[in-house]
This record gives sequence, structure tokens and C-alpha cells, in this order.
Amino acid sequence: MTSSTRGTVPEGFSLVEVMVAVTVVGIGVTAALSAFGMALNAAQSAEQRIQVVQRLEEEAVMLRARARLEDEGVVPGQFVGSWPFPAGSSWQARITQQEEPALSDLVLEAVWSRSGRTQSASLETEIPAPPDQ
Repeated sequence: MTSSTRGTVPEGFSLVEVMVAVTVVGIGVTAALSAFGMALNAAQSAEQRIQVVQRLEEEAVMLRARARLEDEGVVPGQFVGSWPFPAGSSWQARITQQEEPALSDLVLEAVWSRSGRTQSASLETEIPAPPDQ
């Protein structure tokens, strides 16, 4: 008896099929790693914004304690390299009287630079109006 190999299907994958599969898997892995990097950057940015808002809340308390917000207007300030702001970062407080005489609107804004990009955050709150003198 003789065996014939004619008409049988070869087993396994061809080199072209393997190369296509490796390319598709490589593209998928690269995309997943890129997404992880972007998510990490977004998380770091969100963490910094939380720190900024907390710092602005501290500034609002300090301004009221020093009675610097007695009238309507703008109070500028500088961060001197204190955490989380690098030196040269700035903030400003703006106060406006509401229609309700017992309340004022306080808006604190911070501007800083991270990775060569200027960023900003703001905190808006209501505070008791300064007493009439």
C-alpha cells in the first residue's frame, strides 16, 4: 500500500497568518498601555486640582481672618513655592456683594504651570458680608 499526500490539508498556521496575528496583538497591547498612561496622567491632574482647591479654601479662611476682604474688589496674592504650587504661581480673590445683604460671593482663582502648560482652578463660595463699620 502506498500513501498519497495529495488532497490533504496541511496542519498548523502559515508564516503570514502568524505575522498578522502578532501584529494585531502588538497593536492591541500598545493601545492598552497608551490608555493606562493617559489614565495615570488624568489621575495625577485630578489629584493636583484637589490639592489646589484645598489650598484655595485655606487662603479664603486666612483672608477672612486677616480682614482683607472688607469691601468689594480683588485681592491678589503669590504662592512662594509652597506645596502644591511651584514658585511664581499666583492666586486672586474677588468678592462681590449679593442681593442678600448678609452674604457676599467669594471667588478664589489659582494659576500655576505644570509640564510647561498653564493650568488654573477656582473655588466659589458664599461668605458672611463684612459688618458695617
